[in-house]
Amino acid sequence: MSKQKTFTIGVTNNISWLALLAKELNYFKEIDAKVEFRRFTVAKEQLKALQKGWVDFAHLLDVNVAYLGFERKPAVKLITCVEQKQDAAILARADRNIQNPTDLKNKTIAYLPRTSSHMFLVKLLEKFNMNLTDVNLVECPPETMINKLIDGKVDAISVWSHHLVKAHYQLAEKGVSAHKFAGKDIYTFSIVLAASEKVLDKHQAVAQEVVLALKKAEEFVQQNPNEAQKILASLVSLEGHLFQEIFENFNPKIMPISESFIKNIEDYSQWIRAKESKFTGLETPDYQDLIDKKTVAYYTEN
Repeated sequence: MSKQKTFTIGVTNNISWLALLAKELNYFKEIDAKVEFRRFTVAKEQLKALQKGWVDFAHLLDVNVAYLGFERKPAVKLITCVEQKQDAAILARADRNIQNPTDLKNKTIAYLPRTSSHMFLVKLLEKFNMNLTDVNLVECPPETMINKLIDGKVDAISVWSHHLVKAHYQLAEKGVSAHKFAGKDIYTFSIVLAASEKVLDKHQAVAQEVVLALKKAEEFVQQNPNEAQKILASLVSLEGHLFQEIFENFNPKIMPISESFIKNIEDYSQWIRAKESKFTGLETPDYQDLIDKKTVAYYTEN
């Protein structure tokens, strides 16, 4: 009997819930291969790992795909949309005279570039007739954001829900009030699963079965939401009462990469070309070319 080949999926605690659930429920064991996880803090780290060959599959956000399109030989294909989320937000200390989004002007805000943290901040400022030059920016990873906010080194942070609820809770423990600025009308982002072209060329069937395992996990969430919540809370190391707030907005849906997704990243590409000089003058990438149509056709038929 030949040894099973191992495939690695990149995961993060905030955008890879279906994969985490699928592994916990042993759905990947139905694949004729061994599936392992490699954990990352943010999606853009997963993209780098995918391109370096450190993982075979990765969870990406639409903003990651927008930047990916500008690369000459991305060697990456998108195989399915996993979920749409609206969980990015800004958390601001009330003791810094911040009551409304307009009060963020001239304040110091921590964020992480090229992530949902970045894009939400851009969209919120635009909604209130501001831009990034109207605030003082501090670039740092999520855990550092929380520490800086708690220590009063920044006035606000732009981050996704997993870290936001922890920051809010820790501020409350210190007796510091905070305001959360969010809204579905401000920023909705998509999570997609991508695979390396090398894997798709040689192991198309594995990619197809990985997507079907995620589809089974989606069905489990729909049929057993309470049990799914308990399992996921333990897997992402977040206390139940904090995780419940996030889980209420969890609405996974395995589906083909849509035209609206393509339109969204084309819009991002315009913003990227306008704001980052290295991309100025470049044409809009052909994002349709990033979709692996064979895998999409398989799981839509099954």
